[in-house]
Amino acid sequence: MQSNKYKVGILMSAAEGNGREHTDIAALSAGVVAVAVSLFVTPGEYSVMNFVFSFTLIVVILAYVWSSARWWLQSLAVAATIGLASMPSIGFMDETVLSRSPLRFLVGAYDWNCNEDPCSAKGEHESRVPNFHVASGWLLVTVVMLAVDRSRQRKSRSKPKGPVAAQADGQVPNAVSSSKD
Repeated sequence: MQSNKYKVGILMSAAEGNGREHTDIAALSAGVVAVAVSLFVTPGEYSVMNFVFSFTLIVVILAYVWSSARWWLQSLAVAATIGLASMPSIGFMDETVLSRSPLRFLVGAYDWNCNEDPCSAKGEHESRVPNFHVASGWLLVTVVMLAVDRSRQRKSRSKPKGPVAAQADGQVPNAVSSSKD
């Protein structure tokens, strides 16, 4: 009887999932927004570190939020958050293209020269990327991610549910083991 309880516990754990459903999507999204906005507080050129932060934030969103079921407004919020998290990467890619030597800028060997590159009155590096480019990139990413998410949400809702669907996906249906071990 003891091992039967153990088997039921395993089946229940498998049915409950891996804990992703307990992720607070609003709190996670707010954290991502806070980090993304903080990247814009410090003036200067976009660098490879902007790309690294952006990539990491997008992976966190995709890992913890993407698989959840959403209605359209939540999909828009997730898409806009991914768009916001992509803004530093968009800025870095644009900064790279607009630099005097894109390859050197990309690999971190670029020599910033205030006579040829934008600098503040104090000699601090400034970005050559217009805000319009970054805002346009945000809009494009948001629209594309919204379309992809809504399409994925519709497909997931049209799949059959229950034991038949679980067996079709190769999963063990929610059933209590009849073993007397």
